[in-house]
Amino acid sequence: MKKIIFLCELLPFHTISGRPWFLAQALKKKGLSPIFFGLSPNPLKYFNEKKYNPQKFLEIFKINRYYKEEIKFYSLPRYLPLRYVILHKFYNSLIIPQLFFSKFKNLCEGAIIYTQNPVWFWVIKKLKNNIIIYDRIDDLKVFFPLLKTKIFFEKIEENLIKKATIIFSICKNIEKEIKKKYPQAKVINLPNAVPEEWCNINNQKVEYSSLFSSQSFYFERPVIGFVGSLFWWIDFDLIEKCLQKFPKATFLFVGPYKEDIKKLLQYKNLFLLGPRPYSLIPYYIDFFDVCILPFKKDEVAYKSDPIKIYEYLALGKPVVSTPIGTSDENLNELVYFSQNDEEFIININKALKENNSSLKEKRKKYIFKNHTWEKRAETFIKTISFLED
Repeated sequence: MKKIIFLCELLPFHTISGRPWFLAQALKKKGLSPIFFGLSPNPLKYFNEKKYNPQKFLEIFKINRYYKEEIKFYSLPRYLPLRYVILHKFYNSLIIPQLFFSKFKNLCEGAIIYTQNPVWFWVIKKLKNNIIIYDRIDDLKVFFPLLKTKIFFEKIEENLIKKATIIFSICKNIEKEIKKKYPQAKVINLPNAVPEEWCNINNQKVEYSSLFSSQSFYFERPVIGFVGSLFWWIDFDLIEKCLQKFPKATFLFVGPYKEDIKKLLQYKNLFLLGPRPYSLIPYYIDFFDVCILPFKKDEVAYKSDPIKIYEYLALGKPVVSTPIGTSDENLNELVYFSQNDEEFIININKALKENNSSLKEKRKKYIFKNHTWEKRAETFIKTISFLED
């Protein structure tokens, strides 16, 4: 079996481990041998993230081995909060390579190396004769929101792209960006997707109390829902307009959030559930009447392909979204894309009135035919088979 080493930032038990872990799981099902590396939280964040991280405090200061879904994965310690460029330089160029090669040098022999984060460049540049896959997901600003850090890693990414054998891009806009900057780069579009097993979700039942922590919540219908990180790229002004326009609807948001959303807590029809286990996410989505994607209209949205759009559609839900960078133009027929705030609110009204079982089935059928992680794994395998020939 082909050995693939995933060099990532977030560990699989993190609440937003995301795309790399989904790819690793799908490749495992296809008979490959993924081995996953991630970084433990820095000590200052440990206690904030403790309930989502089974690691004990002392574990975050050493290399650890774990198993999940029959996939072996390792955590590397992250001793410092990497807020400043000088700390990134020190930790990523010196500490990570030293930690990694002290134990895993032999593991890399003959392995395919995957990464989606330029912090691993200093490890990758020491490797020879490996197939290197760089998976460009989102605008770099998502990983490095501070301007100086982003500029620093743009230069590092340039070196990583030159080192990479192949580059996957999450959407066509990123593919165009990379090809324009680096005409010699080999770029393949590899959008996000949804787990294949979600096709059976509607046939399974889950207790209401398990979704809402056994609290006596009663949510007025309709329920307008969102799943994902409520961070700075979300348009909170737009959400506030929606809360005001639909005061009798329940707005139910599942996912981590920060200070940005505090101004919305005055609205009694807004419920923030925080992060939830991924195994429960389809059941939350199934509980929604309408799903929303309220991104700010900027470069981050333009270069995004949110996993949640595939998850929403896989459950057949009506989806109202601001413009995003998804590559599949056929989604225009399945999603209420909105060019401005007024159209977003109009489209929520349309979605709430939607009563079309055939459209629901059309959404589900299209996603499971074209956009599963198993389909992405097939593209991944074809790509590396071609490179090895």
